Amino acid sequence: NELRLEHTLQNGQCFGWQRQPTNDDAVWIGVLGSRVLQLRQTDSDCLFRCLGALSGDEINNELDVRSQLHEYFQLSKPLVPMYEQWAKADTRMRTVAATLPGMRVLRQDPTECLFSFICSSNNNIGRISGMLQALRRKYGTHIPVEVDMQDGSDVDFHAFP
Repeated sequence: NELRLEHTLQNGQCFGWQRQPTNDDAVWIGVLGSRVLQLRQTDSDCLFRCLGALSGDEINNELDVRSQLHEYFQLSKPLVPMYEQWAKADTRMRTVAATLPGMRVLRQDPTECLFSFICSSNNNIGRISGMLQALRRKYGTHIPVEVDMQDGSDVDFHAFP
């Protein structure tokens, strides 16, 4: 499979996605650019839905969302050649590829990536996620959306500043 969300969104390279406890497929909710998205992993595909955006025009523009996700997950690059190239440079990559199929390197917003890296120094994933969420709340633009989080928590969504 070219993309497995559980191997990509939970490996410590990004901190803005929240996995929702469900009985069925794995579901994540997070902010990508100026949109709040819901991603669902099925056995054979990844589905998406835009839950909210800074402007109403962005919510229903499926082609823009699809293009943004394609770029974010770097889906134009097949995984097998990349895994083979990385395995040549680092023998442990062969094990990683077998253990975590569908793991992608994300093309994140450079500013968000830099702040994530700075926050990661001597911290765990939960603390890093909290720090980045606090930055979003304090300095980011609020994205008006009502999302029923599976754990019952109230979550405000903000674009990264």
